[in-house]
Amino acid sequence: MELQVDDARNESDVMLINEVAAALKITPKQIRRLERRGAFPIPRLPKLDRHPRYSRAHVERFAAGEARPLHTRRHRAA
Repeated sequence: MELQVDDARNESDVMLINEVAAALKITPKQIRRLERRGAFPIPRLPKLDRHPRYSRAHVERFAAGEARPLHTRRHRAA
């Protein structure tokens, strides 16, 4: 029984990319772009399947303003 409780707790500690996008009010596509540029401050957890996973604690800290802000657009030099 104890193992099932731990598994349930571990699942709630993990967020999928769609959940992260909703929490940060951006799209999953924006998250992927930021990751490719190395500008997304929340590290991915190891994949269990094809879906990227993120630590709920990291996402919540970032959403609360405890991490550096996202820069979703680059400003081009005129």
